[in-house]
Amino acid sequence: MGRSRGSAGPGDRATGHDLRVVVICDEGYASSLAAASLHALGLHRATDLTGGFQAWKSAGLPIVAGTEPPTGAPHP
Repeated sequence: MGRSRGSAGPGDRATGHDLRVVVICDEGYASSLAAASLHALGLHRATDLTGGFQAWKSAGLPIVAGTEPPTGAPHP
């Protein structure tokens, strides 16, 4: 799945406080903390995916499997 038009990716820098950021983790807890930190830094449109990746997957939403984990990623 590619990035949508106007979305930020790893290594991109915020150029304004109106940037929309969606933070995702496995179960939703860490991403909620990260979104709160981004709010504290002034990125008021930052949010997280409630329930994380597991909720996305359980809802039957699309998932695109990669062929290799990112460098340094833990193996399941």
